Amino acid sequence: MTCMKKVWFVGAVYFLLGVCLYSLSADLRSVEIDLILHTNGTADIFYSLDWYAPGGKMHGFYFQGMATEPSFTMKYCYADLPSGKRVPLDIKRLGNRYYDVILEKGQGFSGSAIYIITYKANLQKDGYIGATVSPDYGNLYYFDWAPVQWDEHLKHRTVRVVL
Repeated sequence: MTCMKKVWFVGAVYFLLGVCLYSLSADLRSVEIDLILHTNGTADIFYSLDWYAPGGKMHGFYFQGMATEPSFTMKYCYADLPSGKRVPLDIKRLGNRYYDVILEKGQGFSGSAIYIITYKANLQKDGYIGATVSPDYGNLYYFDWAPVQWDEHLKHRTVRVVL
């Protein structure tokens, strides 16, 4: 290896090491979900996400895996930042039930922030609730909905369903 190639190689290694050392470390600590089911089969679904970013600046995350196609209620989608400031969210569709959730105007934070995501869903139309008949028990009503699964180790996840 020539001297110039060695210099480039060593420079690239140091650059990548620096990127790794200064990359964002963010953890989703807890998730609380409230689902309010209406008599017409629709639901209002509220996610409260406790994110902790001790190093670097966190701007957002990917939100995916919803059981139904969400209709976001943007008025109630925001983040409460460590500074006490409430910042609206920008939610952009990236694919089928796959969204990029970021703080408005590219803002970021370090520390702990609570993201609130609110959307409406039609659980009846999508087959997650409905009526059925059992030979043993007669007419029954089923509820077959589940919240998003996260690939983070959570301290807790709470689901409240209001009928």
